[in-house]
Amino acid sequence: MATIDRLIFNALAQHRDVVLWGVGVLEVRRRKAKRISESRIIPPQNVVKFSPDEPSGVPSVVDMLVATGGADINEARALYETWLEGARTGRGVEQVVKIDGVGEIKDEKFIASPSLHSALNPEKEEVVSMGAPRKSENNYRPSPSSLPSTSSSSSYYDTPSRGGGSRSAATWMAWVLVGLLAVALGVMVCMNFGGGFSGLFGEKDAPVQPVVIVEETIINELPAVEPSPVDDTLVVDIVEPVEPEPEPVKPVVAPKPKPKPAPPRAAVYHIIAGSFAVESNADNLIAKIRREYPDLKVQKIRNSRNGLNMVSIYSSSSEHQAAGMMDNYWDIDLYLWVYKSN
Repeated sequence: MATIDRLIFNALAQHRDVVLWGVGVLEVRRRKAKRISESRIIPPQNVVKFSPDEPSGVPSVVDMLVATGGADINEARALYETWLEGARTGRGVEQVVKIDGVGEIKDEKFIASPSLHSALNPEKEEVVSMGAPRKSENNYRPSPSSLPSTSSSSSYYDTPSRGGGSRSAATWMAWVLVGLLAVALGVMVCMNFGGGFSGLFGEKDAPVQPVVIVEETIINELPAVEPSPVDDTLVVDIVEPVEPEPEPVKPVVAPKPKPKPAPPRAAVYHIIAGSFAVESNADNLIAKIRREYPDLKVQKIRNSRNGLNMVSIYSSSSEHQAAGMMDNYWDIDLYLWVYKSN
């Protein structure tokens, strides 16, 4: 690691800001806890932010060379310019500055090296997972370890209680008495019909039909009737054929095309700045953010699970991109987290 790279590393590890002439400033900031999903939270961390501005009152690399190396200002400036020429590629927004062992500045963002990140955060970082909701008592089922153990081979639920045999015999006797009572009631009902069992289940006698005597009637012979003469003249009506009317031609209607099913909507990841049950509170927060940060694309979305009104300040189709963009909004004094919507 070169002298200038080591100076920058030691200054940032001691939480001191460093100005790079002609590039910008590297600032050490404390980032709040970040929620990367509804059940996982990253604890607070020390991070390095880059800004193209060069504030006054912050020591630069040239100042540190003069203070530590004993060189004058001109020698320190020449040494810094030589180092910057080898570390920087490109200019303006597209410039990339690689600092050995510290990190790199790219797209106006600073990406810290693993060694610098460990020096800024010596404690072990772990993603905190929020506990799952407790099961309701209606779904509770005792585990085998919570059941009392028995010396016999039978289980907890199969072990009979004392006096179980006598209770079973009494139960069977009660069912036998109920059956006998039902049979007796059935016999009494059958006897009340008058014909006994035959009256209830047997065939009834057919009713006697009265005998009808039919008197014979003598029919006198009728006088003979002479047949009428037959007319041999045949009259035929000639009917002219009638041409059928042509049927109207029905127009051919083309079948309507079936609508294609809409493609499934891709998931969208939002950076949420607030969640409210009252919609007016969400509107007030949107108005406040738009006044203080006019460049943000603030929108209001509805949580499909609980119906809350959430305020989104950024959206992306990539979860990692949405989680990484939260570093750019560290100056917003709000609790930010990532929400996935379909």
